[in-house]
Amino acid sequence: SCPFAYFVKHGLRAYPLEEAELNAAEDGSVLHYVFENVLQEFPGDAFLQADAEAIAAAVHRCMDTYLNEKMGGPEGKTPRFLFLFRRLQTVACSVLETMRKELKNDAFTPRAFELKIGAEVIPAYTLDLDEGSVTLTGFVDRVDTFAGADRTYLRVLDYKTGQKQFQLSDLLDGINVQMVLYMMALLKSEAAPYGGAVPAGVMYMPARQHYTAYAKTRHENEAAIEKKKLDARRMSGMVLADDEPGAPSNDACADYLPADTFTAEDFDLLSQRVDDEIRAMGNALHAGQVPILPAADQKQSPIPCRWCNYRVVCGYEEGKPVRVLRCVNHKQALMNLREGREETDGE
Repeated sequence: SCPFAYFVKHGLRAYPLEEAELNAAEDGSVLHYVFENVLQEFPGDAFLQADAEAIAAAVHRCMDTYLNEKMGGPEGKTPRFLFLFRRLQTVACSVLETMRKELKNDAFTPRAFELKIGAEVIPAYTLDLDEGSVTLTGFVDRVDTFAGADRTYLRVLDYKTGQKQFQLSDLLDGINVQMVLYMMALLKSEAAPYGGAVPAGVMYMPARQHYTAYAKTRHENEAAIEKKKLDARRMSGMVLADDEPGAPSNDACADYLPADTFTAEDFDLLSQRVDDEIRAMGNALHAGQVPILPAADQKQSPIPCRWCNYRVVCGYEEGKPVRVLRCVNHKQALMNLREGREETDGE
């Protein structure tokens, strides 16, 4: 979101000093660990058939292992720390129960967890630049597959403990391209069943405490409360449109899947657009172009520098230039993507 901040963090590798505490980032690491290990302990139908007590017991074991092996055990931890840590167990059980409800009705099944992009099985995603190249690596939280009549369909999921929402317009501006890059790396690989598959979804899955308690008022009935609960569990992202030839139906999981859709041709266009954005960024970095230019929406509020760890380094002040993002809805972003194709075709 800012070339200078990227350069300081990833080029100079200057990291802020932080106290060891249970914060949002550590919460995410704990929950990722729990989800990966519980779903491996209960593979396939075993997860769907397990009762809530068995899942809760597995979560408890994973939490104990994480605390002892990765956080030095409970000794020396404050009561507040241990309370917050154990509260994550409730969050994990809630999210896993949502996963079970979704997967019971879904044609897709989990295929891989914490899948590494940049290993022997799935090579790093590499793009040639004017001078040199750029190599992209990472981990996919979860990959789901569906075996169609003659093609395999892929979805990639990223667990989010915060409020972050997927916006297609961000990708057109070169922001938050991680999920699509992971999908592109899988499709480009030769590993079965990923290479040559059909992209069927990129989604953020809420991995936080769902809205389970509501204060009843004169203006809120049980139906309204249930709708809020469903909305809290709904994933953010986009899925392959039902009318694509051979595509599995999304109707059975409509309460959990995002409503925004794309076509196979849209994803091809998006892949080209993301490649172009990454190349432009890579060429700029190679040329030493790291301007202090934070990204902001069209209202320029809030400026991301307010939370940037490197603000004391760059000295940015509000009112200075920003890179304005388009921030349009999914339908308009698709139109912009397709119009870009038409402009290219006409050249």
